[in-house]
Amino acid sequence: MARRPHPRRAGVDIDRPVAWATDDRSGFICNHSDLRWEVQWAGMQLVRTGFLVHTDFLDIPNEQFRTLIIPPDPDPLFNARPEPYTIDETDWRVTQDGSIRETQDGALRVVQSSETEAETEGTN
Repeated sequence: MARRPHPRRAGVDIDRPVAWATDDRSGFICNHSDLRWEVQWAGMQLVRTGFLVHTDFLDIPNEQFRTLIIPPDPDPLFNARPEPYTIDETDWRVTQDGSIRETQDGALRVVQSSETEAETEGTN
């Protein structure tokens, strides 16, 4: 007796017949009982995408689409003492022996503007 060829992912049992269905992602024919609802992250929960997908093609939900809960900032420190970084900054030119270069009128030769960010923000 000749048999009808059937798709690879679709099982055939004469005693217990099952329905076949088409996978929404790949288009392959498989048993309907092997299909699962595909889910993705949306906000804080997993939601169905509406696709029925065979277990071989089922994706793991991407954590990138999950909403991150960021904890609040810590309480500010009363009477904080920030480091005076502007004192340590040098923007004038020096020679190889370490002496500072000056112009003919005695001003320091600078690489860029010697204004600090605080001074420039105050002028805007």
